Amino acid sequence: MHKKISSALTLLLTASLLASCGDTQTPADTTTASSDTTAKPVKTEISDNLGEYDFKGRTFNIVYSAEQLGSGWPYDTEEANGDILNDAVYRRNTNPRELYRLTLAFHHGL
Repeated sequence: MHKKISSALTLLLTASLLASCGDTQTPADTTTASSDTTAKPVKTEISDNLGEYDFKGRTFNIVYSAEQLGSGWPYDTEEANGDILNDAVYRRNTNPRELYRLTLAFHHGL
């Protein structure tokens, strides 16, 4: 009895394997070409959901350790210069300064 069940399962598995390896023709493209192929850019705005605040130039002190990230990491930059990391740090620091009217002060810790 077990031999018949094993044979039947083997036959079914082999048949499914062969069926899955059948002809793989791709269907013909039946879509019509549109004369207007330019896609309109989608404007996405990322919100921080923090609300509107005015800190009136208050200074926020940030203590960092160069030993954690390395001495080559720019913690604060004066201007964007085209370097990816430098520009990202510049935007990270400039956006809250402008949006919330605050000052960021960076201090090297231990």
